[in-house]
Amino acid sequence: KTFLNSSFVPYFLFFLLFVLYHSLMVFAGDDTLFATILKKQGLLDWTITRYYQWSSRIFIEMAVIIFSALPFFVWKMLNILIYLSIPFSLHYLINHQNKLEHVYLLVFLITLYPFYQMGSAGWIATMTNYAFPFASLLIVFCFLKLVYFNKLNKFNYFLLPFVLFSLCIATAQEQSTVCLILTLFYLIVLR
Repeated sequence: KTFLNSSFVPYFLFFLLFVLYHSLMVFAGDDTLFATILKKQGLLDWTITRYYQWSSRIFIEMAVIIFSALPFFVWKMLNILIYLSIPFSLHYLINHQNKLEHVYLLVFLITLYPFYQMGSAGWIATMTNYAFPFASLLIVFCFLKLVYFNKLNKFNYFLLPFVLFSLCIATAQEQSTVCLILTLFYLIVLR
């Protein structure tokens, strides 16, 4: 098997594209507001106030505050990894034949999304509120696939804390929660 015929190539190209995207990002929008919260109020106080006044996205907004306070490149590196997990997870969930052209198609379809829209309210705020829960939901779905098809092994049990963390992030976003509930309903009741 040559390098060019490897399923690694489309993922590597996807990685390079997202490195390029991230090199063009600037720190702006709501990210600048979230960056000041730790200096003004403190994470716990702000989270409690936010919970009672506005948002159910507690875990997500805590992450936004933390990432906004860190150097921007730290979030960029993590975000590239999060985004890279999306095609890997989707490939695991839907590509049963493991064909290389399916991987290229999957990566191509993901790159069709107008990525610049994710910076509308600030890159950290928008990506953490939408891409992180989506990627986390896909990780939970991958684990559910293992459970459903009885393919768990000892290694998968070591991933359980990571899957539970992903579950917390995924269900902190309303749309992801609905998708998870509908999927579980289908798997438990309708199958």
